[in-house]
Amino acid sequence: QMSAELFWRDPIRPIITAARSRFVRYVILGKDAVILERNVSKRGATRRNKAKLATITAAKEVDLGMNDSQIEERSHVGYLMKSGDTAVGYDLTDVQFVEDDADEANALGKFPDVIMLRKLYGGVATQEADAARQRMFKLQRIDADNVEAAKAKKAKKDKEDDDMDE
Repeated sequence: QMSAELFWRDPIRPIITAARSRFVRYVILGKDAVILERNVSKRGATRRNKAKLATITAAKEVDLGMNDSQIEERSHVGYLMKSGDTAVGYDLTDVQFVEDDADEANALGKFPDVIMLRKLYGGVATQEADAARQRMFKLQRIDADNVEAAKAKKAKKDKEDDDMDE
């Protein structure tokens, strides 16, 4: 816990300026589940495991045909990935840090090379034009006349039921 006075005296600053322009696309080459000892506390037992650790082997999408450089990192979204999927993340080897302390920590190897953020689905992953704006389903219209007729029929039935009760 951090007190408000301590926070405002020395606030937590971001280590990089996170922007979508800094996202790097990766192709997932493989994954291995990371098995950790389970927390036996009550809270840990009842909570669902939404984010499961996995070791992901990935390669930059732009470097895929040029070199054989692969990145192996643990990720909290690893359970979603399969071989051949596309994901986005931050490449911390090429990023410029805001804080000098973060630069030193990165030089000492305290940060991972990549932080995977999310898996890309559908047309966004295949870079189709207007894929983000397209719907995966078609909207259906409700005919207003049918709705009014159904309401009137229900009201008539309810009135008949009330008359029978009396």
